[in-house]
Amino acid sequence: MGADATETLLTNLLDKADQSVIVRALLVAGNATVRDVSLKAASAVAKTAVDSKRADALCAKLEAVLDKPPAKADDAKRILTTVLKLFGELAAGLSKESLLRVIERCTKLFGSDSHEITSSASRAGAAILKAAIKAGTIKAGEEPLTMLNGALEQMAGANDDVASRTAASAIAASAGALGEAALVEHGVVAKLTATLATKSKTAANARECAALAVGQLCLTLRHRFEPYSIPLFSTLVQAFADKDKKFADGAAVGAKDFIFALSPLSVKMVLPALYEGMQVVGGGGRSKVACCKANPNPNPNPNPNPNPNPNPNPNANPNPNANAPRWSAATSPRSSPSVRRAPSARASSSASLW
Repeated sequence: MGADATETLLTNLLDKADQSVIVRALLVAGNATVRDVSLKAASAVAKTAVDSKRADALCAKLEAVLDKPPAKADDAKRILTTVLKLFGELAAGLSKESLLRVIERCTKLFGSDSHEITSSASRAGAAILKAAIKAGTIKAGEEPLTMLNGALEQMAGANDDVASRTAASAIAASAGALGEAALVEHGVVAKLTATLATKSKTAANARECAALAVGQLCLTLRHRFEPYSIPLFSTLVQAFADKDKKFADGAAVGAKDFIFALSPLSVKMVLPALYEGMQVVGGGGRSKVACCKANPNPNPNPNPNPNPNPNPNPNANPNPNANAPRWSAATSPRSSPSVRRAPSARASSSASLW
């Protein structure tokens, strides 16, 4: 997108907020192309706002958009998740006052009953805090570390679903901002592992929180969390058949996030755990269903025709070219200037790449 077009869209968004071109485009439902183009345009606008020192002004307008959500729930969710993403892209140019304001907005969404919203808020919180630390607007030992320690304490004492979701998202957002070193330095992995393994009947929400946090950390840290998440994945799979439904449901959600963020090179390392989970008997087949839903390769045989011999006539010659006449020196296209040779397969395939 050209600089003039981006500037026009930025001006339009600053002037018209919820009636701007970008916001109206984001409200178009059922058109992936329009949404993809709108997201790219919005990201370009955010970068221009940061470069031109108008990040705070744009942030205020986006907050105004959130304060007047569309009437339809699906439209409101699309606008919300997009604005959260833009907050993360604007963070490098925001003042501390604006940063604290948008972080507060994110934390209020951590307990949402919509996993799409909680995960978007968690990723946005991690991006905002990370950019603010890099820009020097806040210090790693202040807001991010305070959020992490508070969330770990909340996980241990969680006694309802909202507390579980809130703590899990806060752990992922703060650890995602502080980086993978914080996972060991502040005992995050050790506390998650211990909570997942506890057998206390009063720790149902704490175990659910730990399972959700593993999945959320996969989203905020991506491949940097894999050295810790891959060993924990088998624990999540085993939890699919747990008698505690809260823990089983939390493990299923965490496993989906894990698979979604998994790098392609690591897929073969987790398939054995999934296939082992498919062998679990009992629980109404819950473990098998959860494993199938989480399986990154649900169709290992992409060939829709299981018959290796597609010839429907069993009496037909399996090699139709066996009786074809062979080329002789007299009939070879090399020796006959009137016969034009077809382009080679190599030449055709090379040309198709460009």
